Amino acid sequence: MRTTWAAIAFLYSAIVVVAVLLLAGVQVRAPVGSAYDIWSLNFDANQEREHQLSKIRIDTTDTLDKLDAAKLCLLLYNDDGASKASIDSQLLNAARAARAEQKEAGSFSGEMYCLVRGYLNLLSDKHYYEKISEKLTQDVTALEVELQANAAERTALLKDRPEYPAFKQMETKWYSKLTVIIPYDLMVILLVMFMGALGGMVRILRDYGDPTRRNPAAAEYIFIPLIGLVVAIGGYILAKTGLLLLSSAKQEASLSPFMIGLVGIISGLLAKDVIDALARTGKKIVQGESGEEGSDGSPPARPNQSNLTNMAAGRDEPDRAKTRIDDHGVE
Repeated sequence: MRTTWAAIAFLYSAIVVVAVLLLAGVQVRAPVGSAYDIWSLNFDANQEREHQLSKIRIDTTDTLDKLDAAKLCLLLYNDDGASKASIDSQLLNAARAARAEQKEAGSFSGEMYCLVRGYLNLLSDKHYYEKISEKLTQDVTALEVELQANAAERTALLKDRPEYPAFKQMETKWYSKLTVIIPYDLMVILLVMFMGALGGMVRILRDYGDPTRRNPAAAEYIFIPLIGLVVAIGGYILAKTGLLLLSSAKQEASLSPFMIGLVGIISGLLAKDVIDALARTGKKIVQGESGEEGSDGSPPARPNQSNLTNMAAGRDEPDRAKTRIDDHGVE
């Protein structure tokens, strides 16, 4: 039994901590909203081209160095492939012994490398690196042209957005990275869900401290926050469509993170009322779309925004859905 209560205490503590962190994260991201997510994708695509160009330039430099080394080694040989007479005989004998022992040329340096590598291999290296160098040069030219064409796009990405590069810099910090890389809309949904679970916890504490109510069973300490978590999603959808607390909000920027959190807490605390509002609204929408034709043969009028708001508020509703929830669950 102690293990069960310890697990519940740990779960509740984790829910509170995550809910607070999500609220702080949404508060930080609220000024830029989901527009930053699209900007970040475009900015990363532009940055990726610059990284590719830098990498290709490094590869080109390395290839040219190897090509120059092959050309210098070929100077030790005549056109027929024989080594030049000016080469020290002891060095030639050492190179022949190394080839006889099948040693790798890479383990040597200088003239010894050239002699162990051999004329035919060096000639093959020269042709290979020339082709690679030509291909890399073409890639560099193409990327430079593409970057020049995208220079205006990069300028537009940074213009009038002084706070966006600061958010981009936050991706380099471990403690702020998740706040920036998680899409804003997903973060808002997670905030609503955890606030809904927090509302279920508040409901448990309210019932626990009320002498007129029975103490919750052990399973309800898990079940009720879970109900709040699920119902909060529906409550937030109502809020976003203007059917509940945020019916006057016209733009995403006007949605306060604290108002969003309040929607989640209320949905978890008053799960029955939110489910009733969802059921009533859904019933009216379905009836409005599938109702009979009017007396003049015209289709029934679709409910307007004010009518939908009245539905959510429970006004002019003679037939309400019969969804019921007892004090600690659904029946």
